[in-house]
Amino acid sequence: MNSLKPGQALRGANSQVECHVESFIGEGGQGEVYRVRLGGDAFALKWYNEAMLAADPFLRSRLTASIGLGAPSDRFLWPFELVTLTGGGRLGYLMRLRDPEYKSVHKLLASQDGWPSFRVLAGVCFNLADAFLQLHAKGLS
Repeated sequence: MNSLKPGQALRGANSQVECHVESFIGEGGQGEVYRVRLGGDAFALKWYNEAMLAADPFLRSRLTASIGLGAPSDRFLWPFELVTLTGGGRLGYLMRLRDPEYKSVHKLLASQDGWPSFRVLAGVCFNLADAFLQLHAKGLS
């Protein structure tokens, strides 16, 4: 069951700017992801579940530090604003939406079109190694 509903208002923790939920994108072990509207632009909202927040009391401070450092490169979908429900409560963050031409690694490997070519797999591995290098260079890995 989705925690947030279309049209629901959330507030930027630092900017105090309001954004509104448009639609549910997906979920995982840490929480849910939604498409939200901030001004005239669409972004992704990672919304943490209660269990994740309870298990990690330092999550907010780490996210705040990550936002302050900025993305290692423009290729990262990096948080740029913490978000809470209007009136307080749970926590999430805003980031750019993934470009539609990109697939998740899970979908890439589970594709019904067959296993990706060696060239595609090598590209994925190169980009993953490069991403970890960039994280390491900023002291984030």
